[in-house]
Amino acid sequence: MRKLFVVCLMLLLGFTAVAQERQEKKEERPPDVMAQWDWAKAPYRLNFVIKELDDSKLINTRTYSMVLDSSAQGGPQTTGEIKAGSRVPLIGEKGITYMDVGVNLWARLTVKQSGSLILAYNTEVSSLAAPDMARNDGPGPLVRSMRSTTTCEVPIGKPVVLNELDDPISKHRFQLEVTVNKVK
Repeated sequence: MRKLFVVCLMLLLGFTAVAQERQEKKEERPPDVMAQWDWAKAPYRLNFVIKELDDSKLINTRTYSMVLDSSAQGGPQTTGEIKAGSRVPLIGEKGITYMDVGVNLWARLTVKQSGSLILAYNTEVSSLAAPDMARNDGPGPLVRSMRSTTTCEVPIGKPVVLNELDDPISKHRFQLEVTVNKVK
């Protein structure tokens, strides 16, 4: 009887110890995945300038800004997007549909361990053609559109021309420039 009591007591103590160990493991927090990239996270202001030139004469400038947290290469990604423009109604066989016309900018900023910044971006600039360029034979307006998608290294504090696009219909040229500054 005494042996049975000792065996039962030992089993009870063993189960209690195992249950307590499991409870302690449940209470342990998993490591914060974001914390391992803290060295890379820093806010940067991206100032985009879209310049429209006729031959080499500047005729229009538009400025757009966004603030992004940088991320480490291979780490969690943060992106920003700016959409500015109008929704143009188009009348078709199935009723009215809408088309976005204006500027769309999308960007992701990545910092390498060396400290250099990599900018991945998409740009789309679209507008309705001037009335003298519009066609009369189609159901909708004539839309001018230019797109660019690129990834490149950018310096801090210096303006960089990311791309230049010629308008195929006119003598106009569009330049996209960015200046990246660290936010304090």
